[in-house]
Amino acid sequence: MIRRLRFLLTAALLCFQAPTVAHADAGQRPAGAGAASASVPASGIATPALWVVRDEDTTLYIFGTSHMLPQGVEWLRGPVRQAFAQADTLVLEMVQPENPAVLRPLIMRLGLNPQGTTLSSQLPEKLRAQITQAATQVGLPAAALEPMRPWLAATTIAVAGLQGLGLDPSHGVEHVLTSYARSSGKRITGLETAEQQFGFLASLPEEDQLALLRSSIEDLETLRTEASTLMTSWMRGDIETVGKLMNESLKESPHLAKILLTERNQRWAAWIDQRMDEPGRVFLAVGAGHLAGRDGLIRLLERKGLKVERVAMEASAPAGARP
Repeated sequence: MIRRLRFLLTAALLCFQAPTVAHADAGQRPAGAGAASASVPASGIATPALWVVRDEDTTLYIFGTSHMLPQGVEWLRGPVRQAFAQADTLVLEMVQPENPAVLRPLIMRLGLNPQGTTLSSQLPEKLRAQITQAATQVGLPAAALEPMRPWLAATTIAVAGLQGLGLDPSHGVEHVLTSYARSSGKRITGLETAEQQFGFLASLPEEDQLALLRSSIEDLETLRTEASTLMTSWMRGDIETVGKLMNESLKESPHLAKILLTERNQRWAAWIDQRMDEPGRVFLAVGAGHLAGRDGLIRLLERKGLKVERVAMEASAPAGARP
């Protein structure tokens, strides 16, 4: 059976900045999280996917990101580094605050149960026991999950499991680009707000939230293999494999697909189409999962009549200096 955790995994790595309480505490790794596994790429030269759309006075690069990465992956290099250095504006899915703790009130409002209601009180006995075991497995105290709504507990378990493999939001593409953009004075803007992003999962019906939680626990054993495949595909710029994994993961979750991918891609394609009417050089960085497939951002732009060109990468090109 194709399980929904694969979507949470794909989301956390490639397409959706799934919020966790840890993110609001400056992205700290959970207690007990291990070092990078040998089966997950821990370092190396990456050639992730980059496209460009041009007209007479506008150049807009579209870069497929991974929201979480292990330390030591060299991706800001070659054409990607050059495109970013030349851009006057960085556009992200969501602008990351300089102090992630400012997101805590928002996560508490959308992700926590009303006072006096616990996560375990909403679960059948078997799932309560599994939650405790899963928390221990990913290095979290089980009590930390108790105040959470099921969607937040599910994403927290998934992200903590990834962090245990050495994948970390602080090494993710958005974090790195934001740091460089701020230090160099580039304009930074977001396609969405934090409240919109967190609200996508918070608005799911309770039944769907419980299904995500159940799958996040059941599929922890496959996390290492799935993460390895996705990371390797991203590093190679293999969008077709990313798209195939995502399409498979969404066969059981059409409602999630509509909210987190299809509708967002459509809004972003409309934004890019309008942005091409303004002069400038833009570096747009969104999760790589948004770029794949017939309903992906690239195909949507082509259907709007825009010429979208894949930028060739050179695997042997040096990383170069700070952009």
